[in-house]
Amino acid sequence: YYVKISSTHSSGSVTSTVYDDIGGLVGNMISSTLSRSYSSAAVVAQNSGGGPGGLVGYSTGTTNLDNCYFAGIATGSRGGGLIAGAATQCDTITITNSYVSGKVILGDESSDPLLGFFNTDRSNGVICSSPVNMTLAGVHFDQQTTGLSQSKWGGSGHPTAAMKLASTYAGWDLASIWTVPPDSYPTLRLP
Repeated sequence: YYVKISSTHSSGSVTSTVYDDIGGLVGNMISSTLSRSYSSAAVVAQNSGGGPGGLVGYSTGTTNLDNCYFAGIATGSRGGGLIAGAATQCDTITITNSYVSGKVILGDESSDPLLGFFNTDRSNGVICSSPVNMTLAGVHFDQQTTGLSQSKWGGSGHPTAAMKLASTYAGWDLASIWTVPPDSYPTLRLP
């Protein structure tokens, strides 16, 4: 609960065989913040009821992701490149200056390069003004590597060549947080 996670990363593989969502860095985030972090892991949800999130499995309450990216592979029946899903349609998710370049191999219509799905049956009777209060600023995804041309939540999809140009990331802090090497995706600078 109410945790701030910063300057971390994961690689290798994360696999779940149970009916639950998994993430490349965090399983469940409850009103927490993840910043300046990334995953290049293979995230595999083998149970059809679970979903992979490149960074986060399940989001509850108010979740913030800033200056993060996913460059691995997310495989399962449903999920997303950054977050597999939100606990209820009343949750709030804010994603800032982040991107997805990883492959997203998912099997149903809730699959998305950013956020996979939200549950409509766990709001405890609360009527929400809109499905998941999602705010995106400076969020990008590679249409070619993810295999997805658009996100239902917004964000900017680009071909791989554009994802490797510094000009794509207008408004990002390319002096102290990010660097964009020639012909490469952005990488995080050490804090």
